Amino acid sequence: MLSDRVTQEIATGHGKTAAPVGLKWLIQQLDIGVAPRALEVSEIEENIDLFDFEFSEAEQVRISALCDKNLRIVDPVVRRPVWDEG
Repeated sequence: MLSDRVTQEIATGHGKTAAPVGLKWLIQQLDIGVAPRALEVSEIEENIDLFDFEFSEAEQVRISALCDKNLRIVDPVVRRPVWDEG
């Protein structure tokens, strides 16, 4: 998801990176809890930089459509949960 063209385009349009775009979309979903992880201070800052922009309805639809691609949000091996290995 973080490297998908749609996410990148929406992020650029808001002057953000893909991380806060993905996190913001997730926290706007009903019945989903979000617990972002970060290894660096810069990643923490990026993760909390999501409260000063809003998605248009068209952007919401574009991001939601990514679910049909079965994209991973947790892709780096170091952050992948144990049950997701193999």
